[in-house]
Amino acid sequence: MSEIAQENSTPACSLVLPSLKSVNIKSCGVTGRWLTQMVSHSKSLENLQLRNCPQIKFLSIGQPREAEGTSSLAYAVMTSAQDEQELKLPYNLVCSLKKLWIKESWDLEFCGGKRDFAGFTSLTELVLQGCPKLVSSLVGETKDDGAMEVGLLPPSLEDLSITSLPENLHSFTPQGLLHLKKLSLRDGPCLKSVQLHSCTALKQLEITGRVGLAVLEGFQFLSSLRSLAMEMNPELSCAWVVELQEQEQCSNQIQLLPPSLEELYIWNLTDRVQSHLLSCLSAMASLAIQKSPELTSLQLGCCTAVKELEIGDCDLLASIEGLQFCVNLTSLKVFNSPGLVSWLKLVSQQQGASEIWSGLETLEIDDASVISMPFCKQLTSLTHLEFSSRGGKQGESLVSLTEEQERALQLLTSLQELRLCMCPNLSLLPANLHSLTSLETLSIMHCTCIRSLPDMGLPPSLRYLQISNCSEELGMHCRIVATEKLRVMIDCQCVS
Repeated sequence: MSEIAQENSTPACSLVLPSLKSVNIKSCGVTGRWLTQMVSHSKSLENLQLRNCPQIKFLSIGQPREAEGTSSLAYAVMTSAQDEQELKLPYNLVCSLKKLWIKESWDLEFCGGKRDFAGFTSLTELVLQGCPKLVSSLVGETKDDGAMEVGLLPPSLEDLSITSLPENLHSFTPQGLLHLKKLSLRDGPCLKSVQLHSCTALKQLEITGRVGLAVLEGFQFLSSLRSLAMEMNPELSCAWVVELQEQEQCSNQIQLLPPSLEELYIWNLTDRVQSHLLSCLSAMASLAIQKSPELTSLQLGCCTAVKELEIGDCDLLASIEGLQFCVNLTSLKVFNSPGLVSWLKLVSQQQGASEIWSGLETLEIDDASVISMPFCKQLTSLTHLEFSSRGGKQGESLVSLTEEQERALQLLTSLQELRLCMCPNLSLLPANLHSLTSLETLSIMHCTCIRSLPDMGLPPSLRYLQISNCSEELGMHCRIVATEKLRVMIDCQCVS
């Protein structure tokens, strides 16, 4: 398919592919006229994906009466500039398409009489990323509030993703999408309201990027929602605080989110909202809190089912209350949150904490001092350890492990994978790496100051060594140790 897409001089009339099911074209100069000719012969195309095709500037949707004409070669004889840039989807494709992706098509817009996707009766997945002119047509011209018109999207949709929302889209109320299971809205600073009352089948929701929401309602109807990723903002936080205050005055139980949630990824969380936000999520297994500079404490007493906890870029977060009740915790990731490091020194002394640490399998941190803390002696099930700066100052300051940290590392006898990522000043690998007798995988990414492997060698249990964006000297040493038992990958290339 890539050869076809890259060679516009190939006559499309010679590409008669009546059984074609999928077309995927990206970063290509293919014209709308050429692609129109090719797909016009397909009787049952199910998947059409276009990405960064700047020569396609117009999209027109075929009508039933045009079906016969669009299947003939006469339909493909075009002369005007718009015809050369126009992709005309014949009616039979409109009926057969199940997946339609259009990405990085900033100038693409509808033309002709039909300017929506309502006629795509079989469409279950629609992705519109970086095509604001196309999305703008879905906002009703007669709507003073900038709401997306009901009926411009097919009711068969199960997965809808829109990125780079147009400025005229202020309100999103997806009525009629009774089968919608996944919804993603990203990068829409003018989007102020999302109403989800009718999306009762929704299982996965994402609202992230520069979204200026002040109203987000309908969660009480989403009893099937399992995954939520959302970026809070001051307007939405303020609106929820007001709602909480009103509910408290009426002595009503507060439930901002549906109790069915199993995964929550949230940005810009505040103290006032977090306690009520998490209080009803007893089924939540995965929680990630990112870029919340105002958050000072986290209450997890009701989140007893949590297995994966990730905290990142929370500068003022100094405590996690109720962690001792998270007895199912298997993964802990903490980055760029310096206040939690001091808290971790004390938490191992809490009653019930030893049970938590003994079940932990994954630990990812940016501060190497954590592994020498008392609770790390209880990490008897730890199999995955990662040091990574993720752009933070703490990881960047790591030059080598101290003697105390080296000794602590040796106590992790169950460790199977060690990853060192984005530690630009790290110059030495752990000297006693060879004594980690359970270690099978060693990954070193973006650590440009490391020049060699440890003098005492690698553990005999090691089966996979991977480095990427590291020094040439380290690459040379890694090539030498490659054997049939030890697979070595350097910048995604296997060393034979």
